Amino acid sequence: MRLNRNTGAELTVGKLVAVVIAVIVGFVLLPVVQDGVTSGQEWQNNSTSETTSNLLDMITLFCILFIVLGVVLWVVYETKGLGNK
Repeated sequence: MRLNRNTGAELTVGKLVAVVIAVIVGFVLLPVVQDGVTSGQEWQNNSTSETTSNLLDMITLFCILFIVLGVVLWVVYETKGLGNK
């Protein structure tokens, strides 16, 4: 028994526009995340916890990494033909 699977890539304009819009929304919301981090850091100045301060510094980095990771995973998913069911 042989499995015949269509592995052709179908990147349509609609799917591409949806990903571009999702990335734009993610980066537009980035200043909101940065403002939240800044207020958290100002609130944290009264405490002596070094770990919390370090984690607050990395929230913006994680936000950017998740946006980029989402785009990369979407491209891999679509180009492997897994989204054509």
